[in-house]
Amino acid sequence: MFEPNDEERLIRLLSNNNVILFLGAGFSYDTINKLGENFPMGENLSKKIWEFISLPGDYDGTPLQEMYKAFLNSGIKHDKVKNFLEDNLTVSSLPDIYSQVTKPFWYKIYTLNIDNVLDVAYKRAGKEIQNLKFPKDDFAERDQSLEKLQIIYLNGKLPANPNDLIFSSTQYAKASLTHQPLYAQFVYDYAVKTVIFLGTEINEPLFENYLAAREGKHGKENRPRSYLIKPTLSPVKALNYKADYNVTHIPGTTNDFLKWLEKISVLLLPKAEILKSTFPNLIRVLSDAADSDQDTSDLRIFAQSFNKIPQDYRIIQERSGFLRGASPTWNDIFRELDIPRTFTNKLIEKVHEVLTSNVQKLTIIAVFGTAGSGKSTILKRIGLRLTQEGHYVYISYSEFMIRASEVFNALRIIDKKVIICFDNAENMIFAIPKLITELNQLKYPPILIFSSRTSSNNKINNIIDSDVDYIPLDLPDLDDKEIGELIDKLEANNLLGVLKGLNSSQRFNAFKHSAKKQILIALKEATSGELFEDIIKDEFEKIDPFEAQILAICISLNTELGFANSKQDFVGFSKVIHSEALDYLANSLKGTILHVGPSNNEKIMIRHRVVAEYFIKHCATLQMLKEAYVRVLSILAPELKKTQGSSRKFNLYKKLINHQLLYERFEQNIDQAREVYDSISTFFNDDFHYWLQYGCLELEGTKGNMDLAENYINQAESLNNNNIWVLNAKCVLYYKKALVQQINTKAFEYKQLGDEMSNYLLEYGEDNPYIYHIYCRGRYQYMKNWTENMSEKKEELKHLLYVITIGVKNHPLDWRLKKVQEELTKAQLHFAVSESPIEINVFRSGVL
Repeated sequence: MFEPNDEERLIRLLSNNNVILFLGAGFSYDTINKLGENFPMGENLSKKIWEFISLPGDYDGTPLQEMYKAFLNSGIKHDKVKNFLEDNLTVSSLPDIYSQVTKPFWYKIYTLNIDNVLDVAYKRAGKEIQNLKFPKDDFAERDQSLEKLQIIYLNGKLPANPNDLIFSSTQYAKASLTHQPLYAQFVYDYAVKTVIFLGTEINEPLFENYLAAREGKHGKENRPRSYLIKPTLSPVKALNYKADYNVTHIPGTTNDFLKWLEKISVLLLPKAEILKSTFPNLIRVLSDAADSDQDTSDLRIFAQSFNKIPQDYRIIQERSGFLRGASPTWNDIFRELDIPRTFTNKLIEKVHEVLTSNVQKLTIIAVFGTAGSGKSTILKRIGLRLTQEGHYVYISYSEFMIRASEVFNALRIIDKKVIICFDNAENMIFAIPKLITELNQLKYPPILIFSSRTSSNNKINNIIDSDVDYIPLDLPDLDDKEIGELIDKLEANNLLGVLKGLNSSQRFNAFKHSAKKQILIALKEATSGELFEDIIKDEFEKIDPFEAQILAICISLNTELGFANSKQDFVGFSKVIHSEALDYLANSLKGTILHVGPSNNEKIMIRHRVVAEYFIKHCATLQMLKEAYVRVLSILAPELKKTQGSSRKFNLYKKLINHQLLYERFEQNIDQAREVYDSISTFFNDDFHYWLQYGCLELEGTKGNMDLAENYINQAESLNNNNIWVLNAKCVLYYKKALVQQINTKAFEYKQLGDEMSNYLLEYGEDNPYIYHIYCRGRYQYMKNWTENMSEKKEELKHLLYVITIGVKNHPLDWRLKKVQEELTKAQLHFAVSESPIEINVFRSGVL
C-alpha cells in the first residue's frame, strides 16, 4: 500500500506513539447499522432523509448539507428525528477487519463521523477510550500512559441533540463564526505530527477556516509528511495537497488500510516498549511499587507530576548549552558539566541527618536563591547522588501538581521512605498545606526538598506549620574554589571565550568580578567580556523577523513562570502560516528556544528563566508584551474552560492573569492590561477567578476605576459566593472607596462596610493572614484621611496594634504582618511625640 520508505517510516512513528489518524465518512461504509443496512453516505443519506420527511417526487440530488437543514426544519417530532439518525448511523454489526484499527497506539484519533464505530471496535478489543465531542467538550490532556486513547468527534457524536451535529450549511456557518477548540487543536497537531487521512478529503468547510486559511508553502517544509488514503484523486488535487499541506496521496480503500494494519501489527512495539521512549518515567515509577499486584492507577497519576531520578542514563555527546547559560538537562548532569558545590555536600548531609534520625513527621528542606544562581543544577545533582546511594528520589518541576490525596496514595503503594525534590517550588505553594496534612499520615513521611527564588522565601515560610521538621537554607555565592573549578570546566570544554588569552590570575579576577551575580550572568559576562544586559539585548534584537520576536516573548511569558509549551502551542501562538512558524523555531530562534523533556522533543522553553525574564522586562515594548499576552491567553483559553483544578494549563492561566503581575508590567498603560483581560472575556465569562483578578487590577495603584472594580468583584462573588479571596477583595474595595469619597458621611459608610466584612473574616484569621493586613491598612488610611480628633486617632492606633499582634501570633512566619506591626509601633511612638500620624509604606492593596 505504502512505498517501502513510507512504510518503514510509519512503522517507526507508530512504534513511538507519534501518528494521528483522521477519519471521514468513508471509514464507516462497510459497517452495518441498526436497520441491517450499510451505513448510508452522502447521496444515499440525502435520499433517505428526502423519503423520511415525505417530500414530493423523487430525490432531486440536493446536497446533504441542504437536506439536513430541511430535515431539522421539517416539523417532525424531535424524538423521531433523533431515532432516524440513530437507526441509520449507529452500528449493530462490525466486520472483524475493523478490529485492526485498535492495534496501533495512535497519538490521537480525530473523526468527522458522528457514529459509534470506534466505540464498538475498541470495546470489542477490550481497550479504553476517552471521547471528546463537539460542542460540549473543548480540550483535555491526552493520557500519556496509553491506558486510554483520546478520540475527538469534530462534528458531534450520537446519541445527541440533532441540532448539535454539524451537517447543514447553516450549522457549518454557525460553527465557523465561533472558535472551535477541537478543530483548532487538530490544526496545531497536524502542523507537528504525521496524520493519516482516511475516508475523507481535505475539503471540509471548517478546514477552510482552521487549516487551509493558515497554510501555504513557505521556504523549507518543516511540517512532517502526512498521507491521504483514497481510491482515486485528481492529479491536480494530489499535486496541490503535496505542495500546500505536505500530504501525499496513497491510492487505497478503508479495507486496504485495515489489511495493511493487520500486516504490520506484528512489527509494532508493545505498549511497555513504546513507553520506554515516550514516558520512561512511568516505567521507573511503576517499578517502585512495593506490591506488584496492587492497582497502579494512582502511580500512573503520580508519574504525571513526579519524575523518578534515574540511576543511569544513556549519555548523548551533543553540543550542550549548559556552560553557555542554559538550564541543566539530565544529559548535562550525567556528563558532569556542572561543578562540585560546597553547598551540595551540606545539603546531602542534612538529608542524611534526617534519614538517620528516624523523624516520624514530614521534613521540608527549602533552598532559596536568586534566579540563575544554580538551584536547578544543585537539585538535580543531589537527586542523582541520593539515587545512586540507593534512595528512592523523585523530582517535580512544579508546573503541574496532582491532588495531595493522589500523592499520598502513590507513596502508600511505594511504601518506603522517599525523597521528593520540587524545582520552582513557588509554583506549588498553594498545594503545600494539603501536602503536609496528607503526607504526615504516611507510615514513612517523606523528605521534601524545595528550591525556590529568594523572593518566595516568606511565602513558603508563612505556610509551614509545627507539624513539619522545617530546614530553610540560603544558597551562597560561588566561593574561590568553585570559581577556579568553573574556569577549569570552561577550558576543558573549549568555552573560555575572551578568557582564553588571560593567565590564571586574570581569569579568576574576571570571574570574581561577576561571581556575586547569578552564575548564568557570571558565565556570560566573564566569557564574553560584555555586560549580561548588552548580550541578551543584542541577542533579542538579532531575532528576525519581528514575528519571531513576538513568538519568543510568547514562550518567555510561560518560561518565566516555570512552564513549558508544546510545539502545538507555538504554532497556535503564531500569526503566520504553520510551516513558516516552524521555520522560525528551527532557525531564527535556535539556541534561544530549546526542546525539553524525554518525549519526541514536544516541549519547548526559553533556554533559561533569567533570559525569559530579561526579554519580558527589558526587550519587549509594552505593545509587544500585550500582543504576546493576548496570543497566549486566547490560544490557551479554549483549552482551559473545562480543565480547572490541577490541570497544568489551568495553573499557567492563573499565573498569567495574576493582577499584580499584569499591573507591574503595564503600570505605564493600564489600558493595555485591560485589553489582556478583555481578550479572553468570552471564554471566562463564568469563571470567578477571572473576574476577581480583573477587579483587583482596578484596585491597584491610582489609575484604576473603582466602579469597574466593584462591578467585576461583584461578578466574582455571584459566581463563587463566600470565597475567601473574593471577600478579601471586597474588603480592599470598600476601604479604598472610603478614601476617594468627597463627603465624610459617604466615606464612613464604605468604611463601615469594610469593617463589617473584615470582622467576619477575622473570625477565621487563622487561615487568612491577608485580612489582618487589609484591615489594618484600610482603617489606618481612613484615620489619616478622615479622623480629626486626636484622642480618636490615638485609640485607633492602639486598636490596630492589638489586631496586628493577634495576626502575628496566628501567623508567626508572615513577614508582612511583622513589618506592619513594626510600622504601627513606630507610628504610635511618633504620634505620642508629634500628635500626627506618619505614612506607613509597607501597606499595599495587592494582596490576592
